[in-house]
Amino acid sequence: MTKQKAKKLIKDTASAGRKNLLEPEAKGLISAWGIAVPESIVIEGEKEVSTEIKKLSPPFVVKVISIDILHKSDVGGVVTG
Repeated sequence: MTKQKAKKLIKDTASAGRKNLLEPEAKGLISAWGIAVPESIVIEGEKEVSTEIKKLSPPFVVKVISIDILHKSDVGGVVTG
């Protein structure tokens, strides 16, 4: 993510009335500052899982991404192993 896109992300998030970034957004923002972040992919539906999961090497973590769930582990939204 370029610094220009990072600024747009922050502006768009605030304009939408959101106070928090989703994890992929936050990782993009952090990487725009030159800070390394763990590799990740976003899978939007069950049909994509078998294809997309092949792109990863274990161990990996599966997390829910939702604007309504800020703390994923509090609702069982993080799966390891």
